[in-house]
Amino acid sequence: MRPSSVPHTLILILSSISLCYTGCAQVPLEGLEARMMKKIANPQDEQMVRSYVQQLQEHAYDSIEQELDPSLRTDDLRENLTTMSRLLPIQEPKSVKVIGYQVVHHPDSSRTTTITLEYEFSNQWLLAELVREQRGNENAVTGFHLIPLAESVEDHNRFTLAGKGSGQYGVLLLALAALIISIYGFISCLRTPMGRKKWLWAVICLFGIGRIAVNWTTGAIGFTPIWFGILSAGAVMVPLYSPWIVYASFPVGTTLFLIWRSRLTRARTVSGTPETSAAPSGIQG
Repeated sequence: MRPSSVPHTLILILSSISLCYTGCAQVPLEGLEARMMKKIANPQDEQMVRSYVQQLQEHAYDSIEQELDPSLRTDDLRENLTTMSRLLPIQEPKSVKVIGYQVVHHPDSSRTTTITLEYEFSNQWLLAELVREQRGNENAVTGFHLIPLAESVEDHNRFTLAGKGSGQYGVLLLALAALIISIYGFISCLRTPMGRKKWLWAVICLFGIGRIAVNWTTGAIGFTPIWFGILSAGAVMVPLYSPWIVYASFPVGTTLFLIWRSRLTRARTVSGTPETSAAPSGIQG
């Protein structure tokens, strides 16, 4: 690559990152998450949670007790249900949506289903979580919880730059640096004359090794020395509605390319046909 082309490449990289951030910020992630979760969750499980919450609002404790697993029918069950009902306002919720759904299959062919619904009322939010065990044709509810929230799960786990700690900002800067270096190496590789190996090296430029990650909601930082991935930086949210995990890794692919670039181009010059400054001439019979 010519020295004069380096600033243009950096400008292209920074512009691409800016456009990507702007575009991603306009994507209605909440609506996308809700539609995906709606397809994943079993409607019958969702309806069961809605029914339990409604019965709590109506103080229909007997109906709930009959469907619970015998292990939950303790002496203080009625007291616990009464306490849970106090968390529910006597009003229709503004919105109800599934924010968590997990099915675990056990070796004995039984399975455990956990489903979580978020209720939004006029001045509060609640999570309603139900755990159901299925063994053959038998079903039993082994857990039912109400969790009051100060804000919605989306707002709590929203990706924002305001009010974060030094660890979160530090990992984010490392991620941006690793991303810029990897993209720079990728573009440099595409613009370097090196024959058939160009596309192979272009992909290698995107690889990273080792990983430092931060939970964007809690600020917890973790380091994984033995990690190898095709992207040296990124952000993931798995499962849906969970906190964002921002990570960065050492851009080993780009580093190797920049070290060996002169060797790769020199090998192509030696093995290829040398360039000529004049048109060929000769006599052919």
